[in-house]
Amino acid sequence: VGACSCILYSLPIATYALVRYVEAIDASIVEPSFELPAWCDLGTTLVIHADVCILGLIVQLFWSSRRSDRLWKLTPVPCINRIGRYIFWISLLAVKCWMSLKIFHAIAEETVTLDLVRLGRQPLRELALVWNSPAWGAAVMEYVLLWTFSFFLFVADTGVWYQVGCTLLGVAFILTRRSQFALERSIYKIPGRFSKKVFPHSARSAGTGQVSAYFPMMWDRIMEQMRCEDKCDAEAQRSQSFNVRCQSENSAAAPAAEGGLTVVSSNLSHSATMVTSGTPTDTDSECSSDTSLQVPEMFVKGNLITNMSMSITPGFTPGSEMRWRVKSIARCLAMPLPRPFRAPYIPGLTVLIPHLKEDILAMKKDLFDTTQPGVPLIDWVKARYTSEYDLFITRMQSTDAWQDMPNNINDWGSYTDEQWEGIAMWASMRLQTLW
Repeated sequence: VGACSCILYSLPIATYALVRYVEAIDASIVEPSFELPAWCDLGTTLVIHADVCILGLIVQLFWSSRRSDRLWKLTPVPCINRIGRYIFWISLLAVKCWMSLKIFHAIAEETVTLDLVRLGRQPLRELALVWNSPAWGAAVMEYVLLWTFSFFLFVADTGVWYQVGCTLLGVAFILTRRSQFALERSIYKIPGRFSKKVFPHSARSAGTGQVSAYFPMMWDRIMEQMRCEDKCDAEAQRSQSFNVRCQSENSAAAPAAEGGLTVVSSNLSHSATMVTSGTPTDTDSECSSDTSLQVPEMFVKGNLITNMSMSITPGFTPGSEMRWRVKSIARCLAMPLPRPFRAPYIPGLTVLIPHLKEDILAMKKDLFDTTQPGVPLIDWVKARYTSEYDLFITRMQSTDAWQDMPNNINDWGSYTDEQWEGIAMWASMRLQTLW
């Protein structure tokens, strides 16, 4: 096998030598050592040399590995993937060779301009006269160095072309598979996708049935949790929630029979309000029949100007935690998700998180220690989460214990012990390892 490979790879050199030998015989520079066949002229040998070079290129592309190099069996690849790979590499090498021909043509023109020796094209009759001249030797050295570095760059830039090709192919692949991230506003599709992938077993709305009857209550819980974690203010929570409980309390109609909450509007994204009928089995939500719910602003599909001006929507200021969470939910729902378990067939999960004797709940003495020099820890936490601390103060002012607020909110010594319990809990949530 090794001898055959050596002979195969040496064929281009042998055919090139044959071309030069036939040229020398035609120019009467050398006497033929043996009689050549009648068909062995310069044109035929050039064709043979070109065919051998093309054959070597095909062998390198399609049968480059030897049997001894195949340590493991090749992974089965579908025919369509194999065809795609060959198309990718043929296109990549075609562009590379096209650019290389342009560069080599420019180098050849520069060689003529500099009056350098064209070693591969110099006639043998002329070569026999000047080969022992020092000037010819220096010109040959310049010619060899120029083309050596050009050939080195031709071989070395294959990795660059591969990276460029993979980048273009990757961008096209991502835009094809994840086009909704770049071309659509996926936030207003949260109700339908959430109902389809998270509530596949629940009752659907009337009409086309794209939205689960329990989605409004679930979304209100999500917004309540964001407000509890001080990720949004009260206005943002109110405008971005369905407010199922508030609408139920204001409804004067009598409760209907026990059943699923039915959404009459088949698509929340195209209407600012929706009508519900029936009451859910969840006792925490007391929805009356024929309850009209206000759809959150983020779920109302608007025109291009409305979609681009989403930053003025309450709670969706650039860089806000609420905006990041809602976008993450929208992107995750656009991806393939496993079908959720249905009660009571839900497996139990136990997670053990080692804290290495770390205090999970911080105390006042840990956050504001007057006996230690330097900046208190609570100042650092407040500086790191300034906007969330302001939302926390706004939320706590609605309670009785926070009616008497100090004039300077940074005067930590003026807070009461009961107020410090809330501050310590707020700071502890942001000092945890997994926050």
